[in-house]
Amino acid sequence: MEALSRLVKDGPSFQLILATHPGDQTPIQLYHELVSFSPVPTTIVSKDVFTTSDMVSGADIIVEFGSSIGINGAYQSVPVVSLGFEVLFRRFEQVSGSRMSEAVKDGLSELVVADPGNLTETIRRLLTPEGFAPMLAKQQKLCPMPPERGVALRNIAEVIAKFAT
Repeated sequence: MEALSRLVKDGPSFQLILATHPGDQTPIQLYHELVSFSPVPTTIVSKDVFTTSDMVSGADIIVEFGSSIGINGAYQSVPVVSLGFEVLFRRFEQVSGSRMSEAVKDGLSELVVADPGNLTETIRRLLTPEGFAPMLAKQQKLCPMPPERGVALRNIAEVIAKFAT
């Protein structure tokens, strides 16, 4: 919220979409309390309305940590920021064996350790063509668009067929 406050001071308008994780058990009241501090119009969206994957194509930037939404963003050429806190690094390490997500390691996302100033500057930079260009190049290299519609589905079917025989 502090980073958004700093960004809107410069004049650009934003709308924040806060998407909850499908398995999130946090009472919705806590999210409503959080967004009451938002300096921009904010909507809380649960999986019952839209999945985060469905929202990626309309996003100007994604801020996440260790979720698949960052990879979805990379495949759709959307700037991705991985916002990290020490407690998240520890939890991620317990689950994955690494403190860093693969998206950050590969340059598909940029890590910002929970600092509003750094987050503000990173968002500001990634929302410019010049600032996003290095990440976009890595996204296009590592997450290429399929050459034709249906390729991914055919590949999945072929793999399933191999295991079925």
